[in-house]
Amino acid sequence: MKKYIPILMLLLPVFAGLQSCKKDEGPQPTEHEYYQPVRIGDYYRYSVDSVWYDYPNDSSGQVQYTIIESYDTDVPNSAGKLETRIKLERIDALPRRVVGFSYVQRYYNAAKQEYSIERVDNDVRYVLFRAPIIVGDTFNRNSKNLLPADVWTNSSVGQPGGGAGGNYDYVFRLVKDEYEDSLTYIADYELYGFNTGLFYKERTYLAGRTDTLNWQNIPVTSRIEYGFSYKKVLVESGLIQ
Repeated sequence: MKKYIPILMLLLPVFAGLQSCKKDEGPQPTEHEYYQPVRIGDYYRYSVDSVWYDYPNDSSGQVQYTIIESYDTDVPNSAGKLETRIKLERIDALPRRVVGFSYVQRYYNAAKQEYSIERVDNDVRYVLFRAPIIVGDTFNRNSKNLLPADVWTNSSVGQPGGGAGGNYDYVFRLVKDEYEDSLTYIADYELYGFNTGLFYKERTYLAGRTDTLNWQNIPVTSRIEYGFSYKKVLVESGLIQ
């Protein structure tokens, strides 16, 4: 047996090399926390379009700009836990510039066996969602701050889908409010791609005019009296250069 030991010692680096050459499969779709990746070096470029309407006062307005979110480093929070800092840059009529920082991290609760995906914007902590994701469950996005309750529902998860912001094999749809009738149109939801993150967000609250002929058969979006619409669409993502 001893005569084989030197041979085995020579082969160990070969075996190790073969193992290192295996393709990294990455996270599995059942690992729902990866609907919000937290990776230093990633960046996301979003197009933002915000419109408001006020027909009674014959006024409206629109703001369009680009926001770039770069996951640049880990920093300790007030509790001493590391959170990933997101550098926020904006491009509009002015050149690209830093406009602030946000923070994001996934925290595992061993007792509940779930992840809490949390983000801090303007010093306010929000729960983006919890994983594993159970369709139909609701949660309070403001459970980690003192703001009024902000209840969201897990609408669907793991289905192919997309549209503006790209197409993905596995999509998580998170809904705050959806409603439509002859007087009102509401669409307040977010879409996340697995191992990608947020790729589409919409907040639209519109009231329809009733002073036009045959208004009952015209969509609210074509006869707006007042309201607003905010859309955030992923246009590019990759590694920070």
